[in-house]
Amino acid sequence: MSTIDNQSSLEPHVSAKPPTKSETAYEQIRHWILIGRLEPGRRLDQEWLASTLQVSRMPLRQALERLVTEGLVISKPHHSAIVAPLSQALLEDIYASRRALEGMLAEIGTLKLNADVIDELSALIEAQEQAVGAHDVDAYVRLDRRFHSTLYSASGYEKSCELIERLRDMSDRYIRFFASDSHGAHKSILEHWKILRAAEKSDGAKARELTERHISEGYDTLVSIVRAHEQASTNSLSD
Repeated sequence: MSTIDNQSSLEPHVSAKPPTKSETAYEQIRHWILIGRLEPGRRLDQEWLASTLQVSRMPLRQALERLVTEGLVISKPHHSAIVAPLSQALLEDIYASRRALEGMLAEIGTLKLNADVIDELSALIEAQEQAVGAHDVDAYVRLDRRFHSTLYSASGYEKSCELIERLRDMSDRYIRFFASDSHGAHKSILEHWKILRAAEKSDGAKARELTERHISEGYDTLVSIVRAHEQASTNSLSD
């Protein structure tokens, strides 16, 4: 049985000290955006959010500013903040950066892996398979992220890994659309097994090739989803 827990990726992060009101508001709004309760393009009614979250305007404003830096919220002077629309241009930007960085980190991480980390990666993939079987999208997204971050962390390149985490923060909403399709999720898991097999052989070049292809194919799938969403938004505006 896998040793990987089933805690949802979208639950608030555990911290050593009680979260501030700003942190609580940030986590909850981010959660609502990622699960689609606050849909792309929606105007964020700050009065409603403050009342619902039981916070004052200042911590709410701080939470929204943090979400702006993650690309999940758009805020312009003299306009209400909105949930960032799904954007093909942004998706391309994110995935071009991810492909370059993650390929490099996969290659270097592969060359530094030990047996314990390889076992952990295998357990993460098995847990992903269980999450897909249980139709648990939240767990799947969390485990997908942990698989990649575990492999990349082995590289020892802390700053590059931090950049990847920021890019993942921006792309998780898109990945949820991909993960909602069981065929796409199964395909992604198969690709993870191939990356792991390369890692077991300490074949860094192969791990890099497979990771770059994995990112590219994920991008191709998401582009079609975003195009359909953009077209639907255009049609709704013209009605």
